[in-house]
Amino acid sequence: MDLFTVKPGYESTAVSECSEAGYFNCVSGKGFIRTDGLLNQSFSGACFSSWRIENCQSIPLNSCGNRVKRTADWFCDAIRLSKIVNPWSISWLRFSENGFVPDSSNVTKLLELLKKRISRIVKLADVSYPAANRGSDGLFIVDCSPDELFVSRSAVFYGPRRMKDDSAAPSRSYLKVEEAFSVMRYQPGEGEVVVDLGAAPGGWSYAAAKRGAKVFAIDNGPMKNGAAGNSLITHIRADAFRWLPQRPVDWLLCDMVEEPFRVINLVRMWIRKKMCTNVVVNLKCGHAEPYDILKIVRSPDGFAPLVRECICRHLYHDRDEFTVMLRV
Repeated sequence: MDLFTVKPGYESTAVSECSEAGYFNCVSGKGFIRTDGLLNQSFSGACFSSWRIENCQSIPLNSCGNRVKRTADWFCDAIRLSKIVNPWSISWLRFSENGFVPDSSNVTKLLELLKKRISRIVKLADVSYPAANRGSDGLFIVDCSPDELFVSRSAVFYGPRRMKDDSAAPSRSYLKVEEAFSVMRYQPGEGEVVVDLGAAPGGWSYAAAKRGAKVFAIDNGPMKNGAAGNSLITHIRADAFRWLPQRPVDWLLCDMVEEPFRVINLVRMWIRKKMCTNVVVNLKCGHAEPYDILKIVRSPDGFAPLVRECICRHLYHDRDEFTVMLRV
């Protein structure tokens, strides 16, 4: 059984995505879905899930059950015949209003208990987030109800995570693009040229300028805070759907409150004209079904035939929207 963690309210969307990808018997709970397995091996990454806990097992609990002790017992038994010499990941995920998030308190308690039994192995434990979009071995716990835990030795972290705010950032949207760069594992570099369409008040422009990139911020609205008067940000008051640079740029950023299919067509035009190399675009769902938008993004009418990499994620800092990251 595989278990996917999702934001509350997006369970049915995640079921649609996983079912079409080949997972069968998908059943949703609050903030997660469970499946019996994958019919094929073509599933490269879930947009509307934060974690995939692979081959997980259930630990039933009674009213007196000690969650930490039961988990420690299960792990010690699971590794009894294993030789562990490399660092291993450990994550305890608890439910929150924004989905399942790491519970550092229970991880600390669990490692303290395990020190008494397998101290050499505990020294290799890594409590940080695993690398995004890669399989990780270790111990993964999903604490989803008072009477049950799900545990596994392997998982895939898709990258959504809470980012640290910056007091100079002009808007909350700054956190979304910071998170996107974290998921992509690359970002604008010093001296690269960035265009930010629909930039005001400048959160995404500010994030690129912080990294030393030269930014053209396209919006009729004003820049604020760290984006206002920034020497690396050139504010151009123009229609983001009409403006084009004189020569190709390294990055196209776009976070506009616009109809998603109109934004998709705009980005497709930039890519077809070979005007950008990397793209981060946020698509607002509005009244559209999120999975219908995702299917267009991944179809021949979207970005699939135009790019060499397309990562779609419902980020921690996304709301009724999701973010698409492209390498042209």
